[in-house]
Amino acid sequence: MKKTLLTLILLSSVVYAVYAAKHETISAPATSTIKTAENDDEASADNSDDQMSADITSQNIVKMNFSSLVVKNFSFQYERVLVPKLSACLGIRFMPKSGLPFSGTVASKIEEDDDNDDATTQFIKKMDMGGWAITPELRYYFGRGNGKGFYAGLFVRYERFDLNSVYVYKDDNNVTTNIGFDGHYSSAGVGLMIGSQFMLSSRFTLDWWILGPYYAKPKVELSGSGFNLSDKDRDQLNENLNGIEIDFSSFKTTSVVSNTTASLKVDGGSLPLVRGFGLCLGFRF
Repeated sequence: MKKTLLTLILLSSVVYAVYAAKHETISAPATSTIKTAENDDEASADNSDDQMSADITSQNIVKMNFSSLVVKNFSFQYERVLVPKLSACLGIRFMPKSGLPFSGTVASKIEEDDDNDDATTQFIKKMDMGGWAITPELRYYFGRGNGKGFYAGLFVRYERFDLNSVYVYKDDNNVTTNIGFDGHYSSAGVGLMIGSQFMLSSRFTLDWWILGPYYAKPKVELSGSGFNLSDKDRDQLNENLNGIEIDFSSFKTTSVVSNTTASLKVDGGSLPLVRGFGLCLGFRF
């Protein structure tokens, strides 16, 4: 009896196992497919919700412009999304004291006479420059906005840089006098920036400054001392400095020279400049 009962139990177990295996083989793929589709939809919805949430709640972006490092500048920007299509930005740029960028190009624009030799050209090439700039900007985004996509921005820029160089004055007897000049360059301008900002992820952005033309009114003020010139050399130096002409603008150069001091000012014109090209990596929060 016990053997018969054990046999029936084993037989029932085998039949149930076979039935269960067949049922799983038939129904499992459909169930798996349904669950997979449901999971994909849920994941897609979650990702969409996360992105939308990031767009709505993450209205601040801090950025660094890596392309400015080429000209020895450290450039940063903070952007705040005000409404979907409008944002406000504040940029700040630092330049440690170093040689004047593109000094050879600037020097080539200086017109000199034969009497002045190449003293002014060398003065420009020897110049060191360092300082800062600040740039508020108001941006309008086309498309959906929220800090993404193509934009146009109206900006103003103020910058101030310290300058120093040495002017080598040569008298009629070829005796040279080194005159150290110190001062600053400042300018204020307004312009238009066009660019595009991409979301690399829900938190990281890439801001491409395509082109930012602007007009600025620069001004240079320099002063020198620590020398002692004769009256004749004083007048000659004053003539040399006043005779500097810049052939790409309406700048006017004026100088005041005494036997022991000298001052040089350059102003009076507006200059077309360009802000950009820029590639800024940002973090959104």
